[in-house]
Order: sequence, then C-alpha cells, then structure tokens
Amino acid sequence: MEVVSVSNLAYEYNVELLRLLVRTYYAIQKIRIQTGNRIHAMIYGNGNGNGNGHNGSSLSHHPGLVDTVHKQIDLRLKEIETGISKDIKTFIKGMPLWELYLKDVKGIGETFAAALIAEIVDIGRFRKVASLWKYFGLHVVNGKAPKKTKGQKIDWNPRCRTLAWKIGEAFIKIGDRGFYGRMYRKFKEEDAAKNPNLTKAHLRARAKRKTVKLFLAHLWQAWRMLEGKKIEVPYAVKHLGHKDFIPPQVDIKNKSSVAWCAKRKYCGDCPIAPYCTQKEG
Repeated sequence: MEVVSVSNLAYEYNVELLRLLVRTYYAIQKIRIQTGNRIHAMIYGNGNGNGNGHNGSSLSHHPGLVDTVHKQIDLRLKEIETGISKDIKTFIKGMPLWELYLKDVKGIGETFAAALIAEIVDIGRFRKVASLWKYFGLHVVNGKAPKKTKGQKIDWNPRCRTLAWKIGEAFIKIGDRGFYGRMYRKFKEEDAAKNPNLTKAHLRARAKRKTVKLFLAHLWQAWRMLEGKKIEVPYAVKHLGHKDFIPPQVDIKNKSSVAWCAKRKYCGDCPIAPYCTQKEG
C-alpha cells in the first residue's frame, strides 16, 4: 500500500499561502458579484422599475453609461480572479491529494481542491467522518441545520459550509457527466418518491446536502488512506447491516466511474473491503 504524507507536503508548499490565495480569490469574486447587484439596483431599482439613483440623482435615466462602467469594473475584477486562479493551479500542482485523487473527480477543480486543503489542512484532526461533516456545518442541532446565534460561539466553520454549498452546485451542474452529479439525481428521485409533498426546492437542497456529505466521506477516506491513517467501517455498515456502502469514486470515460481505492490497489489493507462490492478483483 502506497503511503504519502499529504499534510506534510501541504505544509512544505506552505498551506498558509494557499489559504491566502483561495480566500483572496473568493473575496474578489464576492466583491464582483455584489458590485454587479448594486449597479443593477441603481438602474432598475427594487424590481418595480423604479431606479434608486445615487446621491439624489436617478441613474435609471442613464442605463447605458452605468452599464458601461459596470462592464469595465467587472472586467478588471475578473482579470484579478483569473490571475489568482492561475497562481492556485500552479501552487496545487504536485500536491498528492490533487494528483492522486481529486483531479479525477468531476466537479472538483483546482480551486475547490485548494480550498479543501487550505481549510482542512490535516485530515488527522478528524478521526471520524462525522467530525468532518460537523466542521463543514453539515450536522444537525435539534433536528435542524446549525445557525449562528448572537453571543454564542459556533463549533463549525462558516467558510467550509459555504464551500460545501459551492461544491454541491458544481455537482448539480456536472449532471450525468460525473459520479456525484448522478448520485445527486438518484438521491433527489428517491426522496421525491418517498416524500411526494416536498417542494422542488426542498428536494434539491436535501439531495445536494446528501451528495456533498457522500463526497466528504470519500475525501476523508481517500486522504487518510493516502497518509496511512486508520479508517473505520461505517457504523451503519458494521452494526446495522447496511449493504449500500460506496467507496471513493473517480470519473473515467463514457460517463462512468470506478472505485478509487480499488484502482490504487488499497483493498488488501482496507478494513471496509469485506463489506465493499467494488473491491479489486
């Protein structure tokens, strides 16, 4: 079984700098989107056709000028984003977690991979996958998703929950071209059949959340296996007799996928192998 020190190599590449690049990229992207929304409001107002204007002047009377300024601002911010994106792609090249796993997962490009490494840093901090789910804010408190409460310290990472949302959207856009896009559709269809009264928005959100949790479980397993760290048989599989265990997947041609761990011949050292239907021949 091949073992590489992913976290140590991440530090060698300076994970702090990687985090700086990723957070700056998303900050610029957020400013660009917010600026576009503000300019749209200046021209079109609150949606009723009434321009808000600025300092007493109605910019809705000059939509062409405002639109030109917006395009110039948008172009400059996109140029900054593109430059940072190129730095991220250069920086992450050669990182084992990217080269040996994430680059073959459709929907997870260099920026998402860099964000995952920069925010998680060391998978050894999470002995169980449930701890990683909680760190991403995907746990429940009294049956509901956790929320920020004024005056109370949170025990999850808001940046990671936003990242989880973005990754989920990417999987939906990938659709049947990627494993997680197909799983999203499968989860949504199954949920719709079991819960016909749920709205389309609820079905979409529930399926997206379930898909992202599956991906994070796969990330947790693959990352720990790469580093030679202990992994455990999921409770539902070992004690409840569930037969639907799915190992980490990577996408291949013809809109299909294969088990990542079987492809890398890790099954002989994997405690989950006896419960897995996709282990190597």
